[in-house]
Amino acid sequence: MKILFVVNGFPPTENAGTEIVAWQQARALRALGHDVAVFARGFDRSRPNLSVHDERHDGFTIRRFTSHGPGGNDDDRGEAVCAAFDAFLQQAAPDLVHIHHLIGLAPEIAPTVRASGKALVVTLHDFWFGCPRIHLWRQKRERCDGPEGGLACHRFCDLDLGYSQQRYARMMTTIEHADEVVSDSRFVAATYARWGLTAPVTAIAPGAEIAPAQLAPPGEAGPLRLGYVGSLIEEKGAHLLVQAVRGFPESEVVGTSSGDPTTQPTPTCCRGWPGTPLDRR
Repeated sequence: MKILFVVNGFPPTENAGTEIVAWQQARALRALGHDVAVFARGFDRSRPNLSVHDERHDGFTIRRFTSHGPGGNDDDRGEAVCAAFDAFLQQAAPDLVHIHHLIGLAPEIAPTVRASGKALVVTLHDFWFGCPRIHLWRQKRERCDGPEGGLACHRFCDLDLGYSQQRYARMMTTIEHADEVVSDSRFVAATYARWGLTAPVTAIAPGAEIAPAQLAPPGEAGPLRLGYVGSLIEEKGAHLLVQAVRGFPESEVVGTSSGDPTTQPTPTCCRGWPGTPLDRR
């Protein structure tokens, strides 16, 4: 089967959670004899904004759509994204399109797939389809129970009411276009159902390659060292790790963070954290 992945980023240049899951699923599908191509957002500021280019990584053909804007802004690039995607859709001629994430791209990709007659799968990796801030985290750093059809986004995050309601309806419609909707989290699946999503969501394992932990042999006594791997944004809680470690003498935190530092600045409390300088990749 020929499968086309759509995702907000893809290795080797983007290495956060969804991007890694998409890459590992592509590898697993290829091992089963399927042919996988990828349409992904790119961040490379050396390339013109809204431009496209092809590259190869790990044997996969990747069509990258370059977008310099913030990933959460999904309204200023729709026409260019859809034109680029439609051209690649015709070129790749897949049997099935699997949307992993559309942040930084455009939700109109889903109806484009439906109009082509291709089968469509959508994976809900997080809350972005319902929450413009992605992580259900209000502007005043409070947890949020959900968009309430866009009303909560207006009330707690100062977004225009008309925009918030239209965005919510637009995103739910995007999901409804899918032949199958899946999530790698039972909690995420249940949350969308609670919000009123009518399409059934099947919770399945993400198919990621999980290698057994390799414990380092005991060495000489030294400082407590804790590691952090992930996007360095406040909602992930890295600052709590830093604050906790600062309470221990001779301790340090080392970390690797994925993402674009121009759109994901280091949280104030994590700047100059003790230990090895943060490696942002």
